Amino acid sequence: MSTDEALAKKNLGQSVSDILARGFFTNKDFTLVERSEFNRILSEQKLQASGIVESETQVRLGKMMGAKTILLGNIQKVGKNYQVNVRLVNVESGEVTAAAYDEFLVSAFQEDLRITSEETIGVSPFMDIRSNDNKTKTITSAYDTSTPKAFTSVLPGIGVFYRPVKHLMFVFDAFGGGTYFKTRTSNNTYFYELTLRGTSFGAAYAGGFGEKLPFSLGAGVTGVAGYWKNMPLKKSATVAVPYLRARLEFKPTQRFGIALAVKYDLKKIEIKDRDGAHDTLVEFSQLALQPALTLYF
Repeated sequence: MSTDEALAKKNLGQSVSDILARGFFTNKDFTLVERSEFNRILSEQKLQASGIVESETQVRLGKMMGAKTILLGNIQKVGKNYQVNVRLVNVESGEVTAAAYDEFLVSAFQEDLRITSEETIGVSPFMDIRSNDNKTKTITSAYDTSTPKAFTSVLPGIGVFYRPVKHLMFVFDAFGGGTYFKTRTSNNTYFYELTLRGTSFGAAYAGGFGEKLPFSLGAGVTGVAGYWKNMPLKKSATVAVPYLRARLEFKPTQRFGIALAVKYDLKKIEIKDRDGAHDTLVEFSQLALQPALTLYF
């Protein structure tokens, strides 16, 4: 979508193109060509995706991408309105097959444009899944003798992320609670049932394989504590654990995504008895899988 210089600085042309693309994406009569392919050809032809490429050139580029039809248009701001002209052009014949014009209040665009801009806010419910070997030692005390037990932990969580610029993202997570895991065997069947609760904060590089496959590579620190179900001491000492995380997402729409993250703790989460000065009772795996859903605002 062509715009003047002021609107181009606001990324308006690309944002409106993304909004229009949603309608074509849900229509099975159309197959969309990814913007990354368009940008690649622009780069090869030493052109700029600045909204000032001539219509004839855009049609030629559409043909190079294998497209049969290309959407062209322009946007102007007049007072408090945006004037939008769009047309569908057959790349083989150059014939205009459809055209439309409309005016919209600037405020009516803000909800959708904010989602497609570089600044992004998202909420992501997830599950933290770990297969824990729990290779701690057998402990004999005045109460009982306990032996470590391998277990799988599945903990719910919620993540919030903020991307202030294109390639930088900040992430806050809170997770755990609700489900207790039997971490040791002993003659007291009510002891050694544990859950984790924690919060983490990190930063990540945000990129993508096209618009529908965003990814992030980041690092941060998690503060985590164990909560015992029936032990005299209900909560363990809180430990700080640095982590690395890689995340890939499939984004079928601008507001919704399905993601899978791989998180690796740079040291083990170890839950000790009493005040943390005694033996380690439970070890959690350093590797976690985190399937998630993402809602964008």
